[in-house]
Amino acid sequence: MFLGLLAAPKAAKSGYVPAALLNSEILPVIKKSSKYGGVMLLSKFCDDRSGYSSSIIGIHVHSQAL
Repeated sequence: MFLGLLAAPKAAKSGYVPAALLNSEILPVIKKSSKYGGVMLLSKFCDDRSGYSSSIIGIHVHSQAL
């Protein structure tokens, strides 16, 4: 199971989860599942501008270039 998230509030009209909330409340719970595979972000462009992945890498995410 991968958790799909918006990398910035402007990536869509709704659904953005701030990194602080993700780190403190969501990922600690979801990571308990044996089916947890990681986080995927929409989009790379937005992530480059917002730095969202940098806010969660090292805490809960394994970064791998494709």
